Order: sequence, then C-alpha cells, then structure tokens
Amino acid sequence: MTEFVKTYVEDSVLHIVMDRADKKNAITQAMYLAMTEALVGARTDDSVRVVMIGAKGDNFSAGNDIADFMQLGQGEGSLTDSDVFRFLKSLADLDKPLVAAVRGRAVGVGLTMLLHCDMVV
Repeated sequence: MTEFVKTYVEDSVLHIVMDRADKKNAITQAMYLAMTEALVGARTDDSVRVVMIGAKGDNFSAGNDIADFMQLGQGEGSLTDSDVFRFLKSLADLDKPLVAAVRGRAVGVGLTMLLHCDMVV
C-alpha cells in the first residue's frame, strides 16, 4: 500500500483521495495499486453505493510520476499487466456511480480517469 492514497467510507460513499500535493498528485505505481484495490473492493461491498475520487492540494493530478513510470518501462513484463492499466480497467468495470471532485489541473492520466466518471465536479 502507499501513504499517498487515503480511503474511507462515509455515508455509503467510498472516498479515494490522492494525497501527494507536494508532487501535484503525480501518480506512482503504488498509488495505482492502492486505488485499484479500493475500486475492486467497492464492487463487492454492499455498504458502498458511490465512489468519489479526489485529491489534496491545488491540483487534481499531474498525471504519471515520470521517474516511476520510466522504471516501469525498463522492467520485465508487458505494460498491459501494469498497475496503471489495471487501474483504468477497474474504472471501466466499476458498476457503481463514480464521481470526481476536481480542483486545479488534471493532466495526462489524471484527465483520462475523468472520462470514466459519471460526474465530475
């Protein structure tokens, strides 16, 4: 898991909060994994009726953490087996309403994930 993604359930809403404001919420592979696990868990948790993705700080997300993403490209295995692709698939497979609370910039995959949301505020 990672300390840069916080999750909690309140009033039947699963909140997934990116908490890496000092890096404009640039997303690492560990963050993708944590968010994927939260989304997959929401599908089978009857107490969760809505999922909300948000972020701390003045920017929603600067997209991929470039240094982290470059390491992924140098490793073994297919990119389609990576945590970023699993995350995008979990967004597409989510069968509950998905809301994004966006403040500031949403760049790269930070913008791409918004296309999977039912509502962006």
